[in-house]
Parts: sequence; C-alpha cells; structure tokens
Amino acid sequence: MTLAVDPAETSPSPAPLSDLVARTPASSAATRGPGLGRRSAGGAQRAAGRAARRALLDRVREERVHERRTRFSSSLQRATKVFEELTLDDAQAFYEDDMVQRLEELQQAIGTCLESLRGARGNPVRE
Repeated sequence: MTLAVDPAETSPSPAPLSDLVARTPASSAATRGPGLGRRSAGGAQRAAGRAARRALLDRVREERVHERRTRFSSSLQRATKVFEELTLDDAQAFYEDDMVQRLEELQQAIGTCLESLRGARGNPVRE
C-alpha cells in the first residue's frame, strides 16, 4: 500500500524576500558593503608593518645620535690632550701670529657652542 502525498502540502512555502530583509540586522557587513566593516586582516598587517618600520627608524636614529656623541666625545678628548701638552713657557719660540688668531677663533667658537648647549638645556650662561 502506498500513500499518495501531495508535495505542495508538505513543503513550506518560501518566505517572501521582504521578510528576510526585515530580519537582517542593519549593522551587518552585508549592508555596509566591502571594506566598511571591521578592519581586515590585510589592514592589521599593514598597520603592524608601519609600526615595525617606525620602531626600526627610531632605533637607527638613536644609533646615529650615539655614534655622533661618541665621535664628538673622542674629538673633545683628543683636543683636550693637545691643549694639555701645550706649554706657554716656550710659546714665543714657535707660535706665530696665525696660530694665535686660530686659537682666538677657536675660543670664540667654543664660547658660542657652550652658550648654545647651555641654552638648549635651560642652564644659565656662565661668564
């Protein structure tokens, strides 16, 4: 014995499209379109890459400042040693006018440099 079943009676009728749209939340990604929702994985990777590049540039700048500071300190030590070796006892024997002039120019340059450094740190200028 077979029972005859009408397929129209057993399958539910499909919901109208308007019912589906009404049940979809307005904030879903489908209504915002591509790229307007949450940050994509590619965007997060780009942001991480930018942060890594910034960190690398900061490290390079710090290294350059350190290198310049080291070179300056080394030059200052050499200049100090040279000045310590100079004795004014025998200055008249080998000093010439151009040497005295260069020493005066150096003295002015050092004074200007010291004023600038003290001003940058907010220290008062000594006289």
